Amino acid sequence: IFLKYRENKHLKIYTENSNLGNRPGIFYMCLFKINKTEFIKIGITSKSIEKRFNKSEYDKYTYKILQKIETTNLISAKIEHHLLKNCNNRFIFSPDIIFNGYSECFDLSDKDILISLLEDFFFLFINRVLCDWFSI
Repeated sequence: IFLKYRENKHLKIYTENSNLGNRPGIFYMCLFKINKTEFIKIGITSKSIEKRFNKSEYDKYTYKILQKIETTNLISAKIEHHLLKNCNNRFIFSPDIIFNGYSECFDLSDKDILISLLEDFFFLFINRVLCDWFSI
């Protein structure tokens, strides 16, 4: 099942409210598993990843953290937005058991594409920061 990309509500909130946007945040990429099905879940949290998934709706799943980027809420939301926007419907995976954040899941075979998009984000972000810093 393909899900249409939707605007990132967190990006809007954190852009409009710098107090919230500048607080610590985490972008994560996890490998989720249930029975023989594996998929990638990305997302952001302002608490630990362990606390994020310590809810009954995730009890049937096991997960392994593949990427963890500790930054601000705003930067975390920008990373998530970049990946979701650039994957627009091409790679979205819909798990059989729905949970909060199910629309941010990807087929396991797309792991390398997601990591490449993550690297692209940081390349663009660093270039932007350097250009701003040097007023280029």
